[in-house]
Amino acid sequence: MRRHSLFLLQGRDVQIHTLETMQSWSAAGLLHPVSFLDLDDVREGALIQDLTHRVLTGGSLSDPVPLLDWLAGNYCDVLRLVTLHTATQQDEETDGVRKAEHLRSDLEQWTGPQQRVVALACFLVDPEQAQFRLRSALPTWSANLVISPTDQALPSGAAAPVR
Repeated sequence: MRRHSLFLLQGRDVQIHTLETMQSWSAAGLLHPVSFLDLDDVREGALIQDLTHRVLTGGSLSDPVPLLDWLAGNYCDVLRLVTLHTATQQDEETDGVRKAEHLRSDLEQWTGPQQRVVALACFLVDPEQAQFRLRSALPTWSANLVISPTDQALPSGAAAPVR
């Protein structure tokens, strides 16, 4: 059984830090090949046939490759679609969620009957800059995870930073 993870990245800072970290893990042999797609490249009306992604193998990131061409040449029983959403400005999070959902739906139409898409949405939320919008957690995704630098509010209403 072959599995592959496709990370959908939103926000330039998140992309840079995520790629740098994962390149070092990949170079150390801690990661199997994974792919990255920039959600900012998914424009209104974009066709899945036109989308490109980059593959990280052994610490090296490939040039952009058409996503469907790569998937056709690299059969996967399971394709993990992992989104990293940031909520830094109003509507930025929901725009990324809309684009990721469109891509998830398209991928499910392009995969074969023996393949499955497992969709995981990760929301990186700094409560001092933005709030997570409940409408961003879609029931069509396998899991919706909210990651924040602060713990839940204490009984007094104050937030405790995670250390």
